[in-house]
Amino acid sequence: MSAPSVDPKVRRRQIALRVAFLAALAGGLLWWSRARMPAEVALVVDLTSALPGDLRELDLIVTRAGHLLFRSDRRYGPSGAPQRERYQLRAAPGSADVEATLVYPGRPARRVSSTVELREDHPAEVSTH
Repeated sequence: MSAPSVDPKVRRRQIALRVAFLAALAGGLLWWSRARMPAEVALVVDLTSALPGDLRELDLIVTRAGHLLFRSDRRYGPSGAPQRERYQLRAAPGSADVEATLVYPGRPARRVSSTVELREDHPAEVSTH
């Protein structure tokens, strides 16, 4: 027994539908992988609450869902810290938790926690006030 013959128009339509489905699937996967790809994002820590020469160390930890994205421990000399510290992170855009520990000479360290939105087009700002 031979296979039933398929109309050429129906066959072309089936092939066109399969190609369109595969193209949509490939485009969706490409978009999804691009959305999850880490990007260069900026984080600015505002240290204007500290008096000049007052702050000696800044320990910064950036996490997302309990996973470490970035950590920095900067120590400053007798002149103290600058008014603003800028950090470049390689992370996927989105919400992140930032914890900054400010170390002063002769006083207890102060911890500041906040949640920021990391974006490629605009630096996230953390205030230590």
